[in-house]
Amino acid sequence: MNRTRARSKREVGMRSVRSVLGVVLLMWSGAGVAWAADPDDAWDEWRYDWYEEQQVTQAQAEGITGQGVPVAVIDQGIWSDLPELAGAHLTVREPSFCEEEALKSKGEEPHPAAQPVWGGTYQAVFIAGNGRGADGRESVRGIAPGADIRFYAVGGVVSGYYFRCTGNPEVTARAIVQAVDDGARIISLYDQGVRADRQIAQAVAYAVHEKVVVVVPSTSVTGGTWIQALNGVVSVGGFSKHGWWFGASPTTTVGAPGVGLLLPVAPGENLDHPNINNSLEVPAALVAGMLADVAQKWPEATNDQLIQTLIANAATQPPPPPGSETHWAYQPHGYGLANLPQMLAVDPTQYPDANPLIVPDDGRKHGLTDEDIRTAQRPAWAPLLPSAEPTPGPAPSSTDGLPRWMWPVLGAVVVAAAAIVLGARAWSGARRVRHGPTAAKAPTTEEE
Repeated sequence: MNRTRARSKREVGMRSVRSVLGVVLLMWSGAGVAWAADPDDAWDEWRYDWYEEQQVTQAQAEGITGQGVPVAVIDQGIWSDLPELAGAHLTVREPSFCEEEALKSKGEEPHPAAQPVWGGTYQAVFIAGNGRGADGRESVRGIAPGADIRFYAVGGVVSGYYFRCTGNPEVTARAIVQAVDDGARIISLYDQGVRADRQIAQAVAYAVHEKVVVVVPSTSVTGGTWIQALNGVVSVGGFSKHGWWFGASPTTTVGAPGVGLLLPVAPGENLDHPNINNSLEVPAALVAGMLADVAQKWPEATNDQLIQTLIANAATQPPPPPGSETHWAYQPHGYGLANLPQMLAVDPTQYPDANPLIVPDDGRKHGLTDEDIRTAQRPAWAPLLPSAEPTPGPAPSSTDGLPRWMWPVLGAVVVAAAAIVLGARAWSGARRVRHGPTAAKAPTTEEE
């Protein structure tokens, strides 16, 4: 049984590391740069305004929120009563899949899925966050707040400090099968340290065979077969506004924002600066949310066509100039950057109804052969369980009477009105996310 440290309320632990951001800020501090005197300047330097770059406000003004699209999130646990999730369409399957049967046989209570941990909370918030954190502070606005999120926990807290079952392939495999059984169209999966053993491979083969889009973070780990390398899986690397990647690898499919993110703050935590950090799981959750938006906009599109449009319309990013601050970190990966506005603009039904990420091979490179996927069935070792009921969330505030997608719209209207009155220049529609072509293209690097 693997054990990894649970996240405290202040630290994001092993998965949302400060890495380059922390090193840079430390270097600035050591060099005498007075960022501490005006911390907002330093944090803003790294903060990635992905919400505007991906034109989410405009999409939600048009009613695109991922409404009703079932998205499964598999992770350690979820802080389901966090203020950011008030009003979210959230169903938490209780208890956690972590050793449920073993614990019952010992007369112990299984671990609850709802825990005050950041694991799956980040995923849920970046999909369906309402933008309002504890004590009214600014927080994350989700990319698909209307999505029907089903959460499956694969971790458990021991003595409030360690996670049990994290990295246990059997536990994660059971959660994948259950998500498929419950009717998920998209699965956003993160479980630290899981290798694609036989049960994981069978569960993923079942999901891909059933035309479920499986989205996982891309990491730079090497050796063995990991979920991100399995045939038919969408692997997402993190990307910064400065043009460098976080957690990308030769198996990366696309990139999405993952560096310099505004993250939630625990209720009662007195943080005197924005919580700007990096995350491995958030890029995958953002892509899952984008696909939910596309599925709502283009209801005739199949799940395989969602993957087709994801890679066909990914944005390309030119490398920074040689000698620039970020040139050393630039690496082209996969098909480019996931591009929500372009995917919403292009009808995905024009693409083939086939998963373009299934590579015909003998399974040695990709863990699963195309034949494994074609003939996959529901694994007999996974117990049949009833579907869970929707989870009551925190009570909405008095401002929650409007549809969730209207909040950013109203804000945009106020800003636009002020701009007109003051005679400000027109807001440029340009975005750093560049519209890609509407035909499938070859990835930048060859899949290994």
